[in-house]
Amino acid sequence: MKKILKLLLLSFTCFSFILSGCSAQEAPKEEKEEMKTIGEEIQGENVYKVILTNSTGKSIKGFAIKTGTMDDFGENVLGEDDEFSNKEKRTLYYDATTAIEENEEAQRLTSNLLT
Repeated sequence: MKKILKLLLLSFTCFSFILSGCSAQEAPKEEKEEMKTIGEEIQGENVYKVILTNSTGKSIKGFAIKTGTMDDFGENVLGEDDEFSNKEKRTLYYDATTAIEENEEAQRLTSNLLT
């Protein structure tokens, strides 16, 4: 009986140490920097989310995207009075669905010409 009591007491002591664990300090939580966006915040299979930093040394007043199959740049995706300041970070959302479809069409036309 004494052996069982000692075993229970020893087990209880061990479990209390295990459950109390170390008093490790939590890492300080980083404050999330609220970033402006370029384009609409959307989700989808072909949507890319990219963090951009303006390192040009100047403010950017216009931002447009051009794919390899496009002849001209698209429309300005920054707001009319919006400036992308130097050293500022922004999140770019880009839906590449149309670009992928145009690229596939161009490849299909090229392969048809070669055969």
